[in-house]
Amino acid sequence: MAPAASKLRAGAGVGALPQRALAQYLRLLRLYPVLTKAATSGILSALGNFLAQLIEKKREKENCSQKLDVSGPLRYAIYGFFFTGPLSHFFYLFMEHWIPSEVPWAGVKRLLLDRLLFAPAFLLLFFLIMNFLEDSEKGGSMEFTKQKFHTPDCIAEPCTNSRPEQCSEEFQVDIAVIQPLSAMLTASVTTQLHLQHHGLSSLRCANIQHFLIGRDTAAVAVQIRRSFWPALRMNWQVWTPAQFVNINYVPLQFRVLFANLVSLFWYIYLASLGK
Repeated sequence: MAPAASKLRAGAGVGALPQRALAQYLRLLRLYPVLTKAATSGILSALGNFLAQLIEKKREKENCSQKLDVSGPLRYAIYGFFFTGPLSHFFYLFMEHWIPSEVPWAGVKRLLLDRLLFAPAFLLLFFLIMNFLEDSEKGGSMEFTKQKFHTPDCIAEPCTNSRPEQCSEEFQVDIAVIQPLSAMLTASVTTQLHLQHHGLSSLRCANIQHFLIGRDTAAVAVQIRRSFWPALRMNWQVWTPAQFVNINYVPLQFRVLFANLVSLFWYIYLASLGK
């Protein structure tokens, strides 16, 4: 009888795990709403990108040596933690206060606000932040390579000449491609001073400044033109019914979590689109 009783207690303990996890989540949600939603957004966003890479790897069976990109889930985790979770939290609060449920056609008005204003802006922010993170990662690797070989004017390989300006053109930085607009330059300098005032490193400020003044502006513009409208159309198709349910039937404290679960599939689509 004792072994049977212990098995029953063990089974009951395992069955109670979801309840205890839910109770702990609700407790954290009550005590630290923004931080909890940011953490769940970061974790689920990274998981979505990881699953997207697995699907892509299975699709390309002939390239068995292809390795998973570790930096991909990291970028999605950063975006989910610092942008998706907090912005969604405050957007749903704003929507709840600005369009109360007592207002006529409140559900339709909330849905239109989300679909026509928040969705395009948030999607554009996604592409900009992802391009910035990828650009920063490449820029950091390039700086490390240049310092390693002590060739400040060469990009990828050590220069065999005594004068750096005589390096091969394929390893030279093409300064002519940097064509900053005056307004963007002013904004970048202002942003740099603001970030330095708040304690960010000079290297990170330089990365932000280079991104803002247009080091890769042409590439970013091409990427957005190629991907933004298809992604926005798919967003309207996938997220419109999901957000209708989320905004009108899901309790306020669970709306970010509900959107995160839908995002598992949405980020798989965005990741495959980026590739």
